[in-house]
Amino acid sequence: KAKVFPSAYWGSDDYALFEAGFRALLACGDVAVDAGANVGGYTQMMAASVCSVGRVHSFEPYRLTFQTLNANVALAGLVNVQTYHKALSNKHSRTRAIGSDVRDPRQ
Repeated sequence: KAKVFPSAYWGSDDYALFEAGFRALLACGDVAVDAGANVGGYTQMMAASVCSVGRVHSFEPYRLTFQTLNANVALAGLVNVQTYHKALSNKHSRTRAIGSDVRDPRQ
C-alpha cells in the first residue's frame, strides 16, 4: 500500500489516490488497458501516466457510454488513446451485455 499510494495521499479523495497509483505503476511509453472504461475517468489518468509515447486501449460495450467516452477522449485531446466498442471476456463468443448504459438501461 505504501509503495503505490504514498502516505501523502492517504485520506485524499479517490481521484487523487487513483492518479497517484497510475503514476506509480505506469511509466512513459507503457501500454495500458482500461477494461470497462465507462466515460473515461481512469482512461484520462492512464493517458497522462503513459505520456504521449505510450498507449491506452479503452474498452466500453454500451453504445451511449461508448459515445460519451469518445467525446471525453476527443475533448481532452488524448491522441494516445484508442477506444473500442467491445466487451472483454476470457471466451471467444458473442453475447448480449446486461447492465446499464449512461442513459439507456435497455442496452
